[in-house]
Amino acid sequence: MIPDRNQLLQKSTVFTYVRVNGVWEDQQNKEEADTVAALVLLHTRQQPEMEIGVITFNHPQQELIVETIEETFQAAGVSIPGSLMVKNIENVQGDEKDIIIFSVGYAPARNNQIGRAHV
Repeated sequence: MIPDRNQLLQKSTVFTYVRVNGVWEDQQNKEEADTVAALVLLHTRQQPEMEIGVITFNHPQQELIVETIEETFQAAGVSIPGSLMVKNIENVQGDEKDIIIFSVGYAPARNNQIGRAHV
């Protein structure tokens, strides 16, 4: 099918980039996990009919995000949607969600060197 011409002419994009100035420490970026949890809560409140998935680039960041989401939702008095998915890049084949949040995680380390995931 040919896309609708009016949709093609719109100046919007389906991608949003959020820069987080965190620190890469112990293969995790706490500031980014906080931002991801806040985004999941925001989308849950604003678009409760949408299913959300979070993809991380390593397992330690995945674990941190899960913990942070649990803390964020508990503090807000909101239930975590049963359809929420948080997986690392190695385990996310074939999953479908309406909203996907990528947590790259990389940031300068405390000594200002760029951190790298060890996956």
